[in-house]
Amino acid sequence: MTSSPTVAAAAALILAAGANFLGASPVVAQPEPIAPSLDLPNAPSAPLAPTVHQQAEATAPVPKVELWRGAMLGMTLDQVKALFATGVAPYPAPVGDDGAVALWRMKDQVYGRDGDLYFLFRNGGLSSVMVKLRDVKSHATLGNLEDARALETAFSGYYGKPKVCFDSKTGGLDQVDCRWQGHGLRIGLSYQDFGGSSPYMVIAIRPVPPAPKAKTPFFGKRARKGASAS
Repeated sequence: MTSSPTVAAAAALILAAGANFLGASPVVAQPEPIAPSLDLPNAPSAPLAPTVHQQAEATAPVPKVELWRGAMLGMTLDQVKALFATGVAPYPAPVGDDGAVALWRMKDQVYGRDGDLYFLFRNGGLSSVMVKLRDVKSHATLGNLEDARALETAFSGYYGKPKVCFDSKTGGLDQVDCRWQGHGLRIGLSYQDFGGSSPYMVIAIRPVPPAPKAKTPFFGKRARKGASAS
């Protein structure tokens, strides 16, 4: 059993007193240092290990896909900053529906229309681009619709017929919502205006996700294995 520092110190004093009594030079035993306990409130803790899903995302090869004017899928924020030095960090930073965060913003144009372009990042790499058109005016529904349809025509001329496209004026809601796919990208154009007071037009550019792997039903495999030959 290891004695406590207090007990060790007391024993040292007793030994010293006995040594003096016998006429020998006293040798005082030094108490052993106390090792820091990991149970202390300020003890450093090990960082949380990444999940298997996070590890797979971090190590998966990034396909060579150009998202915007030389900005490639998977680029770091520093690489995007070097490519577009006139940009700034947006505040507040918009967050995409997939959890990606916009960390760099700059002014640009889409077919001659001014917009604020946001670079969104996930797991440290560029994952998508979003453009909010700036020349969308309140109570100018006809002009806004013309711009949205002109963009629809331009995108269709480059990417082909949209996969899906809604162009409607129903119940006071003016809407153009189209999706294209081509050149390794998915492009979305969304214009909405309810009543003319708060219109918006957004273009989203993302990589085409990998095709899901086909899976054979478990019970189907089992049934084939257990089937008897006729």
